[in-house]
Amino acid sequence: MNLTAQILAGDPPAGVGAFLRDEYVPGRWNFVLVNAWRSDALQLVQTARAAGLGVWLYGTPDVFTPALWRASLALMLSRIDTLGADGGIVDAEDGWQGQDAEARALGQAMHDAAVNYRLGFTSYPAWGPLAAFASTAGESVFGVPQMYGHSLPGPIDAPTVRAWWARWQAFFGARLVPAIAGWVANSLQQTQSGYHAYLSYIPSAPGAMVWLEAGGGPPSFIRDELANYQPGGSSVGTLAQSALVFVARPAGLVTLAVLAVALLTVGFVVWGVARGA
Repeated sequence: MNLTAQILAGDPPAGVGAFLRDEYVPGRWNFVLVNAWRSDALQLVQTARAAGLGVWLYGTPDVFTPALWRASLALMLSRIDTLGADGGIVDAEDGWQGQDAEARALGQAMHDAAVNYRLGFTSYPAWGPLAAFASTAGESVFGVPQMYGHSLPGPIDAPTVRAWWARWQAFFGARLVPAIAGWVANSLQQTQSGYHAYLSYIPSAPGAMVWLEAGGGPPSFIRDELANYQPGGSSVGTLAQSALVFVARPAGLVTLAVLAVALLTVGFVVWGVARGA
């Protein structure tokens, strides 16, 4: 068993990350996410590591269907090992309506794998079997709701974003980071001021994951906004959110308790040595 993975089970990465598509895209990222099925995944991982970034792997919805997820999860876990990634993100979307039993099986498999791997789950906000998945994934998996707005008939607004977040928060609690649009996914995001407003609607969190378009990075005005974006509202706020999520998990509380006992033990030993001197 991986002790680090157990301590950090259900703890999402902090700061701003980017889902890389077909190339490495420079930016003010704290981590990047690489498609584990790409033939150049190792090169992308090495480029990101050379830039001092954290690296996660992900798989797209076409490989995480009810029929394919078992083989796909096993492959992604294997590639986390071989590529030296920090963890993995499962993206399950279409084809899951009415598949509660498979969703529970997926949640259980990710829960079981979390003794060795840090894992997150992403999908669109209204994904049908979310309750079934979360019932077995438990505290070991974090959630990443996709808050893009690309399927809305009109401009995205704050109440809609809050409702999306609240649905996932009911199942994942504090173990939640948003996936946000790194492209013009909605009419509101067509201008810099509109994209700035969109970011302001996203609830405060310890991190965020930006979905990029293929063929390059975001438009310049989106890149400029992301350069100043802090998921927690400020750099201090982001750190505070990350700390709160860590201690809100059972694994985090156990870790703090162990550290407290260790510090008390060392203190008593030092006190005893001092008394006997």
